[in-house]
Amino acid sequence: MRGIAGSTSHRISDALRALPGAGKCRTVVLMSLVAALAYARHGIPVLPVHTPAAGGGCSCARPGCDRPGKHPRLRHGLTDATTDPRRIEMWWTRWPDANVGLRTGVVMD
Repeated sequence: MRGIAGSTSHRISDALRALPGAGKCRTVVLMSLVAALAYARHGIPVLPVHTPAAGGGCSCARPGCDRPGKHPRLRHGLTDATTDPRRIEMWWTRWPDANVGLRTGVVMD
């Protein structure tokens, strides 16, 4: 996990090992973190969003969730989006399987 701070790298590695089927999804999880950090480096605020679950459910575990894998994991939603790499690394340590959300209204070339 080149480019990620040492202690954060260990926390992310531990979180990856704890995932069900960790061997299969490690690459996808790492790609999500790398993508989030790349967007942030380009000035696009990111946030972790929920993950679709097996059978069409959502990681939010709300029965009948109408937006599986499409809504923020953060209390304040889009207003918590950031370009701060430390915060992004913290989020993906906590939720390594999170999808990457981009705050809309940001100009992208």
